[in-house]
Amino acid sequence: PRLPPAEGKRVGASTWAESGAILVFLPGAAEIDAAMRETRSALNGGHSGGGGGRKGGDERGLAWLVALHGSLPLRDQRRAFSPAPPGFQTKVVFATNVAETSATT
Repeated sequence: PRLPPAEGKRVGASTWAESGAILVFLPGAAEIDAAMRETRSALNGGHSGGGGGRKGGDERGLAWLVALHGSLPLRDQRRAFSPAPPGFQTKVVFATNVAETSATT
């Protein structure tokens, strides 16, 4: 799934100016993986490698990207409820709607 170009620019311009967290709901793990790849690529200026919050959270940048769905180990699921590590401006959690019930209740 892709944001329309104008929407993506609006989100990019307003959202990354502040620190905090963003919660993105998607229908399944495959969509989460795709959205995280596209977000990582966008944060890296169109390049797919490095920066922008790599899967392991070992790089610093604008956003720490975190997946949250039922097929992840519990340790990885718990990352969604932790603050972003030092060096990241924003945490972005990509979650399934099943995880929505747990995260918002």
